[in-house]
Amino acid sequence: RHAADHAAVLLHPTAERHALQVAVQLVAPLVYLDAFVPEHLDSLIDCIRKALPPEVADVFLNAFYGGSAQDHSMMIPALPGELFGAPPAIAEWMRRRCNAQPLATFTAPVLLSGAGASLPKTYILADGWNPSPFRHFAAKAAASGWPCHTMSGSHGLMMELPDALAALLATAD
Repeated sequence: RHAADHAAVLLHPTAERHALQVAVQLVAPLVYLDAFVPEHLDSLIDCIRKALPPEVADVFLNAFYGGSAQDHSMMIPALPGELFGAPPAIAEWMRRRCNAQPLATFTAPVLLSGAGASLPKTYILADGWNPSPFRHFAAKAAASGWPCHTMSGSHGLMMELPDALAALLATAD
């Protein structure tokens, strides 16, 4: 396919909530890469609570809230790549590039108008790490009839397996 004929939006948890609002007006399909799939008025915190057993969700949530309160900045320090199953070289790459983000990006609800409901969607699950909240969303996507793919790797698939991921993205409909 030529870029002029086909475009896709790749949604990753950090940017998905903001990108989704713009994407529905520009391109299809929506590709969720090891990502949350929020419902109207869900926050990232809500998504974590839906996807993980309470005792596991609490570990994530305590890291978010505790990290943001540590210096009273309300900024969540970048989480280590190892937490997401990244191999050492990728985790180091992530450590050098990832930044703190506001706690509000985890607590603000997403406002979905429904405009994207009819767009084709694809889900790609990175199944090389645990505990992953994204298995829950991949299962929901599959139950909704979305094309779903699994790649053996960490949450950092785009750094870990760029060629394989690019090949898969090129087939997204």
